[in-house]
Amino acid sequence: MEFTIRPIGIIRTPFTDKETTPIQPSRSEMIGRVEVYPDFVDGLQDIDGFSHIILLYVFHHSSGYALSVRPFLDDQQRGLFATRHPCRPNPIGLSIVRLLGRHENELIVEGIDVLDGTPLIDIKPYVSEFDTRTEVRTGWYATRAHQEPVLTEKGLNMKIAVVTEDGQTISQHFGRAPYYLVFTTDDGEIVGKELRDKIGHRQFVNEPHDHDHHDPRGHGFGAHSDAKHVRMIESIQDCEVIIVRGMGRGAYLAMEQANIRPFVTDIETAEEAVKAYLDGTLTDHTEKLH
Repeated sequence: MEFTIRPIGIIRTPFTDKETTPIQPSRSEMIGRVEVYPDFVDGLQDIDGFSHIILLYVFHHSSGYALSVRPFLDDQQRGLFATRHPCRPNPIGLSIVRLLGRHENELIVEGIDVLDGTPLIDIKPYVSEFDTRTEVRTGWYATRAHQEPVLTEKGLNMKIAVVTEDGQTISQHFGRAPYYLVFTTDDGEIVGKELRDKIGHRQFVNEPHDHDHHDPRGHGFGAHSDAKHVRMIESIQDCEVIIVRGMGRGAYLAMEQANIRPFVTDIETAEEAVKAYLDGTLTDHTEKLH
């Protein structure tokens, strides 16, 4: 018996090669976009009420399989079906991610761990009553060889950029703001800050206009917009996070692709927002994207 499975959408992520892609959602804080094809959009009704969803997808860059493999987090051979190895008879993957928001046929998720362009084959809601087990054994994983932490602790030797017009408050418009206020943190504490010039609408207004009117994703997408975003990001390439109070969806995605985690906040003061991020209480209001 054979089955034919067709994709219902595509997963967009900042990851373009396997070496830099996280190996599990629990080890990722990156944002991704789940684009559901028009034929299946009606199936997204009521998805907004869930904090987490389960993504099922195809490992489209994997080929072949072996029934004995060496897992990424161990140095011994294990049975394929006792691992999460991507090379499988049916190369299907599963990720539980946080649902941050929905924009028509697009879901914004956190904790993404797949390559850009991954074919999506199903979405299911995560329900703790159904999906959580309290008494579990984790086999070889509990005594694996590689047990060092993978993620860097939040706030440890990192830089956080805030979009600003006055060096104190957060601007409501990413494109118009003339400055980045860049905070340096160490061990969860702010240890320095500097004001950096930012390219924006003031510079672009005198340049030839070549709007991406025909991009199906709308305003802020397309080659011309992408080039602007790259220039706006150049001065904060050493930052891991950017905090704004207003931003377009195209700019938001550009930050993700540059491995800078964007946050759209309702907090007005720059330092207060940075402290909220370091405390783990900063909320990303993706519903404010335009």
